[in-house]
Amino acid sequence: MNSKSYIEKIIKDTNKAFIEKELRPFLKIPSITLNKEGIKEAKEFLISYIKSFSEDIEEYSGEINPLILARIKGNIKESMLIYMMYDTQPVNKQNKWICDPFGAEIRILPSPLDMLGECIIARGAYNSKTPLMCFLNVVKELKKREELPISLFLLFDAEEEKG
Repeated sequence: MNSKSYIEKIIKDTNKAFIEKELRPFLKIPSITLNKEGIKEAKEFLISYIKSFSEDIEEYSGEINPLILARIKGNIKESMLIYMMYDTQPVNKQNKWICDPFGAEIRILPSPLDMLGECIIARGAYNSKTPLMCFLNVVKELKKREELPISLFLLFDAEEEKG
């Protein structure tokens, strides 16, 4: 099986359950840096999710929002550090949300965006949370299959949106 077909199979096998059980619940957590709303809950969600495939997790906190460092052992000694953020900006009341910004609703957008089909609408869905969870889902699946080619150090930050 070529790598493209293999990746497509992983996506098909995990996509629906992932969206309902992991992605949407994470998107419903505000994780707003400036007022710390939901930061603790987002941190706990990520730690719990990562523990499903790695126990090597450390949390660094103090006066700043918590950092999470996870180590995931791959099949070779070489390793890579990957940085991702899990915080969001506050909701701008001037923007016209068509639903609750933290509802993570699946909807068809108004025209002309209706051509995209069903979309998840949530604050942070595009910038940070969906890419983060999709990446973790792939790592989890590769780890489960014992096919993670490289060891990973994952650093998650909840201070990025402060500027």
